[in-house]
Amino acid sequence: MKSNVDRLKRKCNSGRSLAPTALRGWLGLACLLFLMQTVPYLSSRWLPDESWYAAPGLSIARGNGVADPAIGANDIENQFDARPPGTAIVISGAFRLFGTSQVSARLGSILAGVSVVFLTFYLALDQIGPLGAIVATFVVATDNLVVLTSRTARPDIFTVAAALASLLAINQYGRKGSAYWAVSGGLLMAVGTVFHITLFGYLLSCGVLVIVIDAMGGKSI
Repeated sequence: MKSNVDRLKRKCNSGRSLAPTALRGWLGLACLLFLMQTVPYLSSRWLPDESWYAAPGLSIARGNGVADPAIGANDIENQFDARPPGTAIVISGAFRLFGTSQVSARLGSILAGVSVVFLTFYLALDQIGPLGAIVATFVVATDNLVVLTSRTARPDIFTVAAALASLLAINQYGRKGSAYWAVSGGLLMAVGTVFHITLFGYLLSCGVLVIVIDAMGGKSI
């Protein structure tokens, strides 16, 4: 298995002669392709569960706390939404800056989706070289789930962005051995839990990954 991974790295690293300008061009093209699949659809059909996140965002923007008026008046979440508030906070910021609309509710997701494309590129660039980074970036930029979740007011794409940012930091820890990167990876994953509780399990696995890196003498992931 390891030999197969090494062969893949050698093959992808054969593209190291690519100029930095060319790499940035490919990254820009991937981002443009991603935006072409998302921005024109920001005002498309509103999904029912988007209201579960946009309504608390509107409540925060109006100074009424983390409540969910989209839930029935007899439900406790009508007064206090106990779910992770990250998505609602992002949406409330967009509402305050750009007004209340379907498009502004989804702007944060678009930005998170763009960050996923960038993070994929830089993580892949370090792990499998320029050619692999270009391929991985275009795969992510055109992935159905990445595109769909990036144009909806939901927490999914934010959790992906947090996970990738954490992985990039931990990868730097494996390269440099600085505790700064290990702590940064943990904090970034903790930020991700503000968007979705499923990342608590990933936070634990990141801790295990740091232990494994230490056991390997600081070798890369």
